[in-house]
Amino acid sequence: MAKKSNSLRLNAEEELKKRKPEQFAGEGDTMRLIHELQVHQIELEMQNEELVLAREKAIKDLEKYINLYDFVPSGLLTISRDGIIVDLNYLAAKLLGNERRYLKNTSLELYIHPVGLMHYNQLMNAVFKSTSRKSGELFLGNKTSAPTCVLFDAISTENNDFCLISMTDITERKRVDDELRRKMNDLKEINDFFLNRELVLMDMKTEINELLTKLGCEEQYLI
Repeated sequence: MAKKSNSLRLNAEEELKKRKPEQFAGEGDTMRLIHELQVHQIELEMQNEELVLAREKAIKDLEKYINLYDFVPSGLLTISRDGIIVDLNYLAAKLLGNERRYLKNTSLELYIHPVGLMHYNQLMNAVFKSTSRKSGELFLGNKTSAPTCVLFDAISTENNDFCLISMTDITERKRVDDELRRKMNDLKEINDFFLNRELVLMDMKTEINELLTKLGCEEQYLI
């Protein structure tokens, strides 16, 4: 951290030489103070440039993660009133972690993660008591495996003997949601820091203008 601070100071000194600031008459302490304020101002400007680049990178990262929403696998199942899998497609079998021939005629409840079992039973009871679609999030898997989060849409058939289920894997989307929240927090912190630096710059410019006025010189900065 000290090396970076020293490097920033040296770079600011070099930049100040390039700008060739106007020389003002005054006592040694006053001139040193003006010099220090000018160097510090350039340091802040350099840091602000870094913050702008960091903010732009954060925005690009956000766009990259948002694009991950575009692709999610889904599966279809037909379930009997007692929860037995009557039929399912390939993607549903993939979500449940087995081949279709082994999954048919087994209870869907066997593939629901324990943390979501109560919610699954409540959802299925609601489906067979209504003709409207019911939706929710469920976790597939078992207690020894990492759960797969799915968006669960279900509706009973006209005769109410079966339930048609669509499952969409949103595990990646949930991960992206968490990543997006982290990125948004990072971006907010960068913006807050950037704003604070701008306020500090304004204070520095005000101080320089006040010193110049005391020396009988024109103000250098517009606030």
